[in-house]
Amino acid sequence: MKLKDILDGGYKIEQGQVFTDKDCPPFKTPKQIAEDDVNEVTYREFKNDESMTSRQKVGTAIKQMNGLLYQMEQLIRQSSKLKNEMGMDPSEYWKSTHSKLERVTRRVVKVAKHLKELKKEQNDHLSEGVKAGISTIGGFNVAMKIDGVRPNDLRKIRDWQKTAKKGYVNAKGKATVASFKKWLKLYQPKEYYAKWRKDSPTWKDDSFEVFYTE
Repeated sequence: MKLKDILDGGYKIEQGQVFTDKDCPPFKTPKQIAEDDVNEVTYREFKNDESMTSRQKVGTAIKQMNGLLYQMEQLIRQSSKLKNEMGMDPSEYWKSTHSKLERVTRRVVKVAKHLKELKKEQNDHLSEGVKAGISTIGGFNVAMKIDGVRPNDLRKIRDWQKTAKKGYVNAKGKATVASFKKWLKLYQPKEYYAKWRKDSPTWKDDSFEVFYTE
């Protein structure tokens, strides 16, 4: 216990009084405080938060990442500039500074990897739609093959649907994805678009719309 902690805590000590850690409530270390902040919002709470859509959650999270990374860049630039101006050598760092610097470096590499995976998943998700695969967006399956149109080009999709034929895929008693693949093999359309709710233990469509051209 440091004198500063006692004074900051507003504890009054009388002359001659013996003051020990037992007289104070337990203090958390900076590491424990940081862990509490990180664990304050779990993934389950993040996922089940109904105040925002999934798109809003991801967008807000990325916005927060950008702000935090800017703060981190500022700290790095300022520290590096001060080190160079003062002519400091890394050998002058505290021992704990060396270990923390190594830890920060590893975490930055790990974060960069996760960001790359996040971006790759998004790009692959779009390319699957362009290549006529069946992809998942939210709680829906999307099967699509429209030349020059991506799954997120909703206006172009609606315009295309106005001139396309409309049919239905029969999925009664069968998995919807397997039913669509069977329909695709049978009709062999030139272009097509279908969006339906994913099968789950409590829900499955018996049929769903499909737009197509021959």
